[in-house]
Amino acid sequence: MKEATYIHGTTPDEQDRLATLNRLSNPPFIAFLDIKSGDNVLEIGSGLGILATDVSIATGASVTGLEISHDQLAIAQRLDSSVEWVQGDAHRLPFADETFDVVYSRYLLEHVADPLQVMREAHRVLKPSGRFYNQENNNAVQHLWPECPAYDHAWKVFEQLQADLGGDALIGKKLYAMAYDAGFADIQISLQPEMHGFNEPGYTIWMKNLIALLMGAKSHIISDKYLSEKQFNDAVADLEAMMANPRGSVYFYWNRVAARKKAG
Repeated sequence: MKEATYIHGTTPDEQDRLATLNRLSNPPFIAFLDIKSGDNVLEIGSGLGILATDVSIATGASVTGLEISHDQLAIAQRLDSSVEWVQGDAHRLPFADETFDVVYSRYLLEHVADPLQVMREAHRVLKPSGRFYNQENNNAVQHLWPECPAYDHAWKVFEQLQADLGGDALIGKKLYAMAYDAGFADIQISLQPEMHGFNEPGYTIWMKNLIALLMGAKSHIISDKYLSEKQFNDAVADLEAMMANPRGSVYFYWNRVAARKKAG
């Protein structure tokens, strides 16, 4: 199995972007999770550890965070947190069958080589009747107004680049089918919206997030000739103009799935 290449990188700027995105999207995601204080919980793909720490604090549950990147795990381990951090591969979870009451992941499946295998591993380590939660993106559902043609073209290129690197920027719409194929029952799908107008605090945060996403992939995009430098700069200029436009608005949503392992 060929490993997918992580499109975003692990530079300090990218870590800052992820931390800001966590602050914006963690509260509604934690509300989506049905976690009780006595649950034994696994987060697959902990990254910087911010979400797992927030889940631990908000729920009082026992949380284990699994991350493959040594660099990101080192940052997570510096947090003042009760989370147990484990280095490992989501495709081959280093845990026994039927260990956890809850398993969840977020912004992970788009980056892995075999997302269905990751879901099957989540199913394996869940106890009977255990709960699984996941949230992912579908880049095709993002819309800006006024329209930004240079950015829209770059966004499609970004989607293609991620596919060429072994990822899937459209994976959100596939979550129900994958949960079914992984053996889950009681599957429910829902959306977490990201809709921001100029006068709302989340607007600037989201626009900066989009700029940082492009900037993080700039070397790939230009050196591999997906875009010329002028096309890339025009796309960033589109977003910067949108960020300053008092008439601006952005519309996006995350795809979510919640499911259970059968009782036995």
